[in-house]
Amino acid sequence: MKKILITGAGSGLGRGTAVGLAQAGHQVIAATQIWPQVTELRRHVAELGPQDRITVDKLDVLDARDLAAALSWDFDTLVSNAAVGDSGPMAEIPVNLVRRTFETNVFSNLELTQRVIRKFVDTGTASRIMAGQFDPQDMTDRMVSVIGAEDGTYRNVWPPANEDLVKQAQEGAWTRKI
Repeated sequence: MKKILITGAGSGLGRGTAVGLAQAGHQVIAATQIWPQVTELRRHVAELGPQDRITVDKLDVLDARDLAAALSWDFDTLVSNAAVGDSGPMAEIPVNLVRRTFETNVFSNLELTQRVIRKFVDTGTASRIMAGQFDPQDMTDRMVSVIGAEDGTYRNVWPPANEDLVKQAQEGAWTRKI
């Protein structure tokens, strides 16, 4: 049984992964960006029944206090899933939205992952990090596609959960043993 921290668990794949892993018997810390998501996810977990295996807490990856608190939590696996998806045509998208996207999806996830790796190394914990969200080259390639898209087909910086991504995740392509 793993003790897994999942960031970005307030919605989407992060939320589903947190619930699914708890239902499979793992201990999960489901971290959400804002307090209303904490309340809603706690309610959802209580309805489904695995509340003895899920702790729901707030972790905004842009907040220094939240990051410090998260490092004190007891977990041996990190799923770094926090992300935002602002997009639009290059001529129109506000630069501050692009900066926020990079700050959330790249830099803050990288900082959290580095701090977690340091924690694991310092404590001698054999652990896993799943951090597919912030591959800088992929992020840059996707951002160029996103901000250049004019037909509205691109809505997020990250690729959709398609068969290739599922296969990569199943094959451990984004998982790094440290």
